[in-house]
Amino acid sequence: MIRSIVSPRLETADRCRSDSVEFTLSRDVVLLVLKDGSARLLDFNGSFYGLSATAAEMLQQFLTVGREAAARTVADSYSTDVSRIEGDLDLLVRDLLRRGLLRKRGEASVGYAMGSNAAYLFTAPLLWITRAVTNRSFRTRAWALLTIANFSVTVFGWSKSITAWQHFFRSAIHTDEAPTDAVVYEIDAVTRDVGACHLLRIECKERALCCWAMLRMMGEAAELVVGVNLYPLASHCWCEVGSIVLTDFEDKCACYTPILRYD
Repeated sequence: MIRSIVSPRLETADRCRSDSVEFTLSRDVVLLVLKDGSARLLDFNGSFYGLSATAAEMLQQFLTVGREAAARTVADSYSTDVSRIEGDLDLLVRDLLRRGLLRKRGEASVGYAMGSNAAYLFTAPLLWITRAVTNRSFRTRAWALLTIANFSVTVFGWSKSITAWQHFFRSAIHTDEAPTDAVVYEIDAVTRDVGACHLLRIECKERALCCWAMLRMMGEAAELVVGVNLYPLASHCWCEVGSIVLTDFEDKCACYTPILRYD
């Protein structure tokens, strides 16, 4: 069903070699191109948008080769006037910029880095304290991590939070022995139970981030997985260890197509 995925997190350094490419997707946005040529824009801050096949082609070309080349390519494809395509493309780009789905290449990266650093400065001390004082209590640790995750995602957004948490766990956590499957399942159960009775509104992102962090603290190579369901359009997040699905029921997660993974 999904033909290709476009995301700033999946871009390689040479993806956009042309100097004429001025814009890219915002860091919390993923473009899913479907087999019928239409597309879906997923904003992990909570919004979803549909694009026709023509709009999807214009946007893909625009992100790859820039405005002028994109207009020429699409005009040739539909045997129409270039100026007409340029007008339609400009309207599309202005709308996406207004909604925060596009950003100027280069300029926003500085702001994103500052935001990620702020998220790290906020979360790192709290994560260190949580690890230090809750070493023998999964339940207390889950309460703390779910609270930190909720504030982090709410204040900084999903993408900056992930960057900050990944940086912390890659640089600060060193353990010699990964937990057994029994411990993995216990952490999963505690995360679900605490999430269900937490005072804050805990959703799939916070549960997955909490479980992932608890496992990372114990040296387990867990992954965060983001999946989508196109009909109806919805996204979901969960944690995985190998083939083990955590923080939600396996049959529910199977309804979503994984599009992003974070180690």
